[in-house]
Amino acid sequence: MYYDVQYRQLNKTNEELCGDSVGWHRGERETMLVLADGLGSGVKANILATLTQKIALTMFKEHLPINEVVETLAGTLPTCKVRDLAYSTFTLIRVDEDGGADIVEFDNPPTFIFRGGSPLEVERTSLTIGKYQLAQMHVQLEEGDYLIAASDGLVHAGIGGIEPLGWRWEHIAEHLQAFLWQDPEAEEVVDNLLSAAEGLYRDKVGDDTSVVVLKCRTFREVVLAIGPPTDAADDKKMAERFATSTGVKIICGGTTAKILARELGCELTMNISQTDRELPPTGNMEGVDLVTEGVITIMHAIDELETVRLRKPRANVHDLNYLYGKQNYRSLLRDSGRVTAPAEEENPAQTLARHLRLADRVTILLGRALNPAHQNPALPVHLGLKFALVQHLTEKLKARGKMVEVVSY
Repeated sequence: MYYDVQYRQLNKTNEELCGDSVGWHRGERETMLVLADGLGSGVKANILATLTQKIALTMFKEHLPINEVVETLAGTLPTCKVRDLAYSTFTLIRVDEDGGADIVEFDNPPTFIFRGGSPLEVERTSLTIGKYQLAQMHVQLEEGDYLIAASDGLVHAGIGGIEPLGWRWEHIAEHLQAFLWQDPEAEEVVDNLLSAAEGLYRDKVGDDTSVVVLKCRTFREVVLAIGPPTDAADDKKMAERFATSTGVKIICGGTTAKILARELGCELTMNISQTDRELPPTGNMEGVDLVTEGVITIMHAIDELETVRLRKPRANVHDLNYLYGKQNYRSLLRDSGRVTAPAEEENPAQTLARHLRLADRVTILLGRALNPAHQNPALPVHLGLKFALVQHLTEKLKARGKMVEVVSY
């Protein structure tokens, strides 16, 4: 089981720094998350939240028991003398490789735990450390479960305005229950909640707002073959590595596709009915999920990587009838005027970008033969357009937390 972790933050309006701090680490046997909320906003809150997050995550990485982490934080954090409040609240989550999750909360909103699209009731016990009262719980996670932690900026959304008491925990749970039945990606859940919060704040965010989502799901792999090998003797090696790889299989480049089709004994056909003006048509090969042209398609895919739609249509969360449960989500999906749905037809670059966005590990099989149509063969190999694009793509994927391996031929 793989834990997909995504988070996003909204700064309080007119503040350059967020008063919340989020940190997470994926170890060999466990995944650790820390969400800290500094008192107030701005620079001071950011420093206090960051200090809390860094201390907790550093101790987590040393495999110290969660109680020791909490005791250290409780003994380290100062208290505001005027309001008698801790300078930072926090949520700590540690999930082991078997799905056992330990959660400790100190004055942050309760963590949402969803299974099968419905909230999971988990017993919380009280933990007293010094003068601080904390809540702790343990849950055994299963594939398809969601853990969702948020700072109090989320439950304060709309307070004193659209919703006088704020977007209360119960309303957020109802909102999530209406949305999670679609089995969305973790980043879709983050975007959905923060878009809703922005709508309730009427785009004037009154409190720093952070959302962290952990989704339990299967691990996803993509193998991407780009370019022919420099030595024809390596054609078979590249084809064997491609064929024996698991996950989604993609070929970029007409010559590469012909080589792999020949070595694997597969028929290669082209989709000449496609009429995209900017991109060459895709191809078809048995056992391959996507066959595209090379350099041009990769260039467009890199541009699409940050904005390409994922798999599910999304409701317009600024619709307050939806936010407050006055309209059923399923009926809302049928109302085309209130839904932003994926395009009926993706172009090849969008399809490639979507596969890469959904992947956890990407293996790039890079043929190093130079194509005179793309660069001057007299230039060093590393200056060739194909290699520059692969390097740029690798950096973009790693920046999104993907594991990337480049195998050269």
